[in-house]
Amino acid sequence: MILTLLFWLALFFPGYAVLRLALPDDARMEFPGVAAGAYFAAFALLSPVAIAGYLLHLPIAALSAACVAAVFAGAATITRRGWWGDLGRLFARTAPVGMLLVGADMVLGARVGGYLLGDAWVHVTRIRHLVDHGFNNQVPCVAGDYFFPIYHTNLLHALHAAGAVLTGQSALEAWYASLPIFKLLVAAGGYYLGHVVFGTRLAAWAVALFLAAYKSSTAYVLYPNQLAPLWLLAMMLAFAVQACRDRGGRRCVLKLAAGSLLLGEIHGLYVLFAGLAAGLPMAIAAAVGILRRGPGLWMLVGCLAALSAGAPFVLVSHYGRAGAEMAATVAASGAEKIIRADDGSLHYDPHRAVFDKGGAAALALLGAGCVYGLAGSRRRNLWPVVAATLATAAILLVPALCGAALRGVGREWIVARLNVLLLLAFTTLVVGSLAATVAERAGAWYWQVAVMLAAAVAGAVVDLRTAPTRAREYYASAFAIAEVRRSYIENTLELQRFCAAQLPRGATVLTDGAAASLLGMVYDGYVVLPGGGNTGVGDQVQRRDDLMAMLAPNTAWPRRRELLQRYGVRYYLVTRDMAPYTAWTQGRVARVVRAAGFTLLELRLDG
Repeated sequence: MILTLLFWLALFFPGYAVLRLALPDDARMEFPGVAAGAYFAAFALLSPVAIAGYLLHLPIAALSAACVAAVFAGAATITRRGWWGDLGRLFARTAPVGMLLVGADMVLGARVGGYLLGDAWVHVTRIRHLVDHGFNNQVPCVAGDYFFPIYHTNLLHALHAAGAVLTGQSALEAWYASLPIFKLLVAAGGYYLGHVVFGTRLAAWAVALFLAAYKSSTAYVLYPNQLAPLWLLAMMLAFAVQACRDRGGRRCVLKLAAGSLLLGEIHGLYVLFAGLAAGLPMAIAAAVGILRRGPGLWMLVGCLAALSAGAPFVLVSHYGRAGAEMAATVAASGAEKIIRADDGSLHYDPHRAVFDKGGAAALALLGAGCVYGLAGSRRRNLWPVVAATLATAAILLVPALCGAALRGVGREWIVARLNVLLLLAFTTLVVGSLAATVAERAGAWYWQVAVMLAAAVAGAVVDLRTAPTRAREYYASAFAIAEVRRSYIENTLELQRFCAAQLPRGATVLTDGAAASLLGMVYDGYVVLPGGGNTGVGDQVQRRDDLMAMLAPNTAWPRRRELLQRYGVRYYLVTRDMAPYTAWTQGRVARVVRAAGFTLLELRLDG
């Protein structure tokens, strides 16, 4: 775990050097804001290497070497320019209470570790596949040449893999140990947004601590679909505020282009969301500039154009999908948040807007924040956030617009995820505005401490109210002894060692869906179909039917043997739940090995 954390922490230094050289104003914030900018710069610096790696099918060691070179170059630049003292002063000027709270969240994250259930198998399996086979965009753990459209050319997966290669750890261990850094980035994204909008440390800290506390029990914030909005989309909204306020500028164009590119490389969906959250305010500002013939119009237009930098990744994902059969398996995801009215119209459930179970109170507070943003003294900075908020709320809550959006994208889960923009808006317009007001009227240190603590407590209370079971399990794990809290990953690592000893690389293994997903995380081979489907496999419905036939106890042997041979199955991994249904293997087993709670059968198909 320590080596993985050192890898991610080392990337701060090249990012900090780039930040000081290219965006010196951002380097004057407190540590969370500087961390947001430094990791943004580091990811942007390594992005071309990752893209080239995917295009040229390079070994993942190429990115590992680029990371090492970037770290040494960053450290050399900091030394040559005498910035080590500035780094020390950076921590000295950072609010200790805020850093203590963020640090506590990171420590708890280190104890719990990265999420290994649910969709985590997709990410860990992709990272493992990159480590074993180098840069590629193939679906992992399914034999055949299938393009993986959702997370193609993914920078985050590649960086995890590069870290695993450098530290000598497996993909599973690298993923598990990375959670603290991504918790820092969630707080950092909120801080950056709050600082740009309000310009006061207290408001910035309030936004950061509320957002971090609200996501404190979410052990899957290292998912691309969590990191992209909570870190990068928050920064993109801040860039839009800067562009509208300053009438564009070369640095704004650079930031927006780099941010759009990074969103495309981490999760392309949020390139579209950035187009709404950042593009709409800038389009309004450009239109006003045209009417007033004001200065900076073309720079503002350049900022709008910069948002298209991530568009190629979105287009590749869209046109690289495997067809209607694949789409049918994912279209229902998120359907519980889209409700049908009595007249048949569709809209987002208002009781789940902003926060899950937030209800009318959250929407009412957000509405009050919008009024304050337009009527208060900070409207010059807040109106872009209000514009993005009103547009998002209209799409989600107005049936005609929600229906049009659903027809446009064809998937309810895409529309439902727009709700993250309302979350960012709430933390800014409500939490940030309240903190900024207190900062104006009460500047004593104890008021600042009280506001920071109140923001963190409020975020934690919302988290406990919206996901009480998840929160209880998270904190129980965080305070459990090592044997208990690490039991799942230790069992999975035991399976990894078992597979390395008993299975040849590249073999196809028959097992049920849940075990197949687990196998994909730890074994460089293939299964018929992982659990939960696989959004890059066009014939997955056929594969699912065939898998059920191969596992069913009453399938005739000639039919079962034909299917086993078709998929190249040589091994059968039997779980405890499957054990009662293995009578068909009698007389057809060449070898039996038992370990890690599984039974591995090497099959004979010649009889």
